[in-house]
Amino acid sequence: MMTPEQAAYAYAHWWREAGLDCATDEAPRRWRDGEPVPFWRRSSPASSTAEGAARPAIDALAQNPAPAPPPAPVQARTPDQAPKTMPADLPGFLEWIAQDAGQPEADWHGERTALPALHAPRLVLLVEMPAAGATDLAQLLEPQQQRFIVSMLGTLGLEPTQVPCLPLALRRPPGGHLDAALLPQLAARMTRYLDLVQPGAIILLGDRIGRAMLGERWRPGLVGLEKIDLPHRSVDTVALAGPDLLMNRPLAKARSWQSVRMLHGLLTQ
Repeated sequence: MMTPEQAAYAYAHWWREAGLDCATDEAPRRWRDGEPVPFWRRSSPASSTAEGAARPAIDALAQNPAPAPPPAPVQARTPDQAPKTMPADLPGFLEWIAQDAGQPEADWHGERTALPALHAPRLVLLVEMPAAGATDLAQLLEPQQQRFIVSMLGTLGLEPTQVPCLPLALRRPPGGHLDAALLPQLAARMTRYLDLVQPGAIILLGDRIGRAMLGERWRPGLVGLEKIDLPHRSVDTVALAGPDLLMNRPLAKARSWQSVRMLHGLLTQ
């Protein structure tokens, strides 16, 4: 049985994985409405009648400012709107990611991981970003998370060396939080990469990456096999919660086991 501290941590982590780690509201709010008029714009009791006649318009403008124009909507890029500059061959694609200054990670600090030149792996794991301090693909997960994933792969009859772990973002973003507006662009890039390396199946680790790669088909606690549509084929996919959540919530782990068993049947055909 979990301690109260572990239960609180698991609850908070579940909401963070779901992308709700701060207060949000879709409706805009005018937080400055009703703000008192600054003292230098108020009418002084000693002011002249002529000056007092000229001030109402100024005070009215200060008390009822013109509404600010709404911000321009962010146009999220969907996988079918992938950048036209992405090369169609794997060597050119990997070189493009390494050298193109327009990549989202270009201005971020920290070590940058590189996608490998894979060829038809049986299974790949996708995570949102590298762990803090990661320098290569072998360190993408925290040690405790890595041990958990090794145990999970063991139930599929696979060794960790047979299942590459790949990050959606190749460098850890500032603050360790990936902007939701970047997820469609990164998902489009990963979709092109998966189409080039042709994996047999995919495991998505974490709710945010599941939502990014599956789109409207994703829902919390998704159980069963889904498909990621690539430009030239579709790939069977299992969307799991993040490793921390699976380790600390037995119910989430039990639901994930149902999906993993379906994946086991697929891989052993």
